[in-house]
Amino acid sequence: MKKIASLTRVFAMALALCLCVSFCAVALVTSAEDTNTITITPTTGADIVVNATNPTASLTTGSVTYDATNKKVTLSNISGLSRIVFAMSEDFTVEIDGANVIDTIADANNKYSFESSAADVDMTLVGGEDDSLIITTSTGEVINDDKYQSQIFAQGNITFNGGEYTVVGHNNVINSAAGNVTVLDGVLDVKCKSTAINAAKDLVIVDGDITAFGLNNAFMLTGGNSITISGGTVNLSGSTAQYLFNCAAGNYTISGGEIVARGKYLFRARGVEAQINIGADANIDFEGTSAVVLATANSVAGSYVLNLAAGVAFEEGKELTATNGTTQTAVKTAVAAPGPGTGGEQPAPTTADAVINATVTAGGAAQSGVTVELYKDVTKVTEAVTNAEGKVSFTVEDLAAGTYNYILKQVTDAASGLVYDTDKAVVVTVAADLTVTYTGNDAVFANTYAPGKIVITPMEGDAVELTDVAGDSSATVANVGEGTISYDADAGLVVINGAAVKSVEFLMNGAPVTVEVKGEASIITASGKCFYAEGDVTLTGDGILVIKGYDEVINVKGDFNVKGASTTVSGHNYVIQVTGDVNVSDGDITVNGQSATFSVAGDFNLTGGKVVSAASGSYFNIRFSGDFNLSGGSLEIVRGAHGICADGDDKTISITGGTLTGKSTNMFRLHPNNVSKVTINVGAQASIDFICTAGVSGPEGATIVINDEDVEYESGLELTVEAAGVKTVYQASSEEDNDDSNTGTGTGTGTGTGTGTGTKPNPGTSDVNVVLYVVLAVVAMGAAVTFVVRRRSLN
Repeated sequence: MKKIASLTRVFAMALALCLCVSFCAVALVTSAEDTNTITITPTTGADIVVNATNPTASLTTGSVTYDATNKKVTLSNISGLSRIVFAMSEDFTVEIDGANVIDTIADANNKYSFESSAADVDMTLVGGEDDSLIITTSTGEVINDDKYQSQIFAQGNITFNGGEYTVVGHNNVINSAAGNVTVLDGVLDVKCKSTAINAAKDLVIVDGDITAFGLNNAFMLTGGNSITISGGTVNLSGSTAQYLFNCAAGNYTISGGEIVARGKYLFRARGVEAQINIGADANIDFEGTSAVVLATANSVAGSYVLNLAAGVAFEEGKELTATNGTTQTAVKTAVAAPGPGTGGEQPAPTTADAVINATVTAGGAAQSGVTVELYKDVTKVTEAVTNAEGKVSFTVEDLAAGTYNYILKQVTDAASGLVYDTDKAVVVTVAADLTVTYTGNDAVFANTYAPGKIVITPMEGDAVELTDVAGDSSATVANVGEGTISYDADAGLVVINGAAVKSVEFLMNGAPVTVEVKGEASIITASGKCFYAEGDVTLTGDGILVIKGYDEVINVKGDFNVKGASTTVSGHNYVIQVTGDVNVSDGDITVNGQSATFSVAGDFNLTGGKVVSAASGSYFNIRFSGDFNLSGGSLEIVRGAHGICADGDDKTISITGGTLTGKSTNMFRLHPNNVSKVTINVGAQASIDFICTAGVSGPEGATIVINDEDVEYESGLELTVEAAGVKTVYQASSEEDNDDSNTGTGTGTGTGTGTGTGTKPNPGTSDVNVVLYVVLAVVAMGAAVTFVVRRRSLN
């Protein structure tokens, strides 16, 4: 195998030289640079930019390096900086090496000193015992100027996992604007005028030592989720903060660790409910006015539950005090230790669980991806997203005997084109024997689509609109071109019968539409939208449809289903653009593009019919971000640089049946920007025949999983597809031969093993050619499947 790999590397160099001119356009497409950058602001001088092309910044003291492959930034003994901005588009790690200092006072305009502002990007800080990051003033004093806000700032999650951090600022010194702050390990010393650590969602402290000083809040959650402490030491003894733990939803769980606090109020619950759970392993030392304070001056009575594990002492009189001076008693629920009896039997339960269900539909069909919120009276409890069947379920735990009123609400989207159903009420009754009954459970949100319209642009003249008229079930018909286009609003059916127009726009407000083709129809335009739909489209009928345009000739904001009709689509780039899935089960569809044909945000599924794809330039025929599935029908790749391209990590290419034929530089392609792994599975019923330079190509270091067997991809060693127990046979040689008609073939028989053999082309007397040919035998499901990759001259 080493010998084969060595030969392959040698011929990879030859191939690179041969392909330099012929396939230069491919290189332009597949060599996109890493666009992540780090901007460093020294105390004096111009900014320094570090990125993939300039990975190291040597500073007056220390250095900042960027590892583009692993998305890791390393700070080594830096000083003389006032700001670092991480313009990262994906999650990254900051490794602290040695002692590092950022002097924020050096630049009075800095609002954030250590900043990652890209949305949904997580920042993890790591370091060893002696590694530190100090973000402070020259004097180490609290900054009383609101110009100095978050000193460590990120839109996504911030995680500390080792190292020591001293951070001094004004307000929200460590701040996650849209995510969580998690302390897995490390030492944090935070000083501020107002709030020390702020998180939009959750604060999680697993281990590590935290010292925080703030005049207003020590820890604050703006999004009202939860504060969880399971270990570590939280020392707030030096803080004179009004509120030490400030959480909108009032959800606190302290199962372990140690808290030393000297503020005024330990917990501030800014809602009408507070859940405070303290476990037996927690150690709380608090000296202050009250354990919990309400959020509003005019407090309202609510449910304030304090759950104490057995043996935990919590000082009387510090349970719940409203800000208007009214004392309200919290419910103290002691969690009993196991009772006597064999095996330490638990006492009989005193509470029951309830399950609240709902279904969401749109136009009578299940609607997935809808967020449904559960409220108890007027307080939001939780939320969940509907699954593919439009269903959502909530489990409400620990309900004592009584009656509980819940409300289910949908989170609406003004751009969806839906008319949303009203809120649903559910009453849960828990009897004394803990029997649970419901009124209004299994509710159905029956959403409807707002009236839609179809805009048709004839070859000449003004646009024609076919509008959904409420209550009118009859079809609306427009005489255009050579024929008609009709619209049955109630059925969501459009019939194109021999029409010749410039464009058709299905502005259906998200409602699905079926387009039936009759006769010989055409949609031809020089530019602009040609075939546009808001929502799912099903193309069917027994007619012929010809569509010609420029970019995105067919643009579907949903799923594109082909179940009939003979359709030819011609354009320039991404001829068919789909934000959902492409599903072809019947009919013929031929796509001709200069640069690319299909761009699919979801899955590409071919179960029947015929798809012909021809990207005449050096781009992709089918580019998908979901998975690729061929189980029936036929797919023919006529030409192009890349046949089938996975655009997204950990994707699957499944060929369990049907026929795949083609001619392209690479049959299967891993997009170099964002793919590190792809799985290719081929079944015994599949038929594959292609003429390609390589079966699979992708970025160096990517993993090709062939029937669940990991194979590392090396530069210059390209892999050709798979089957059960069969290894890739890859041969490269220099032959004096100009006979391109010879082929290499392989066959396999048996139930678990297979071998590949190839016929070597007879040498000719012409000039020397660099020839690459692959022979692969596949055995799967007890039947023989033969891959034939015809030899190709590369000179």
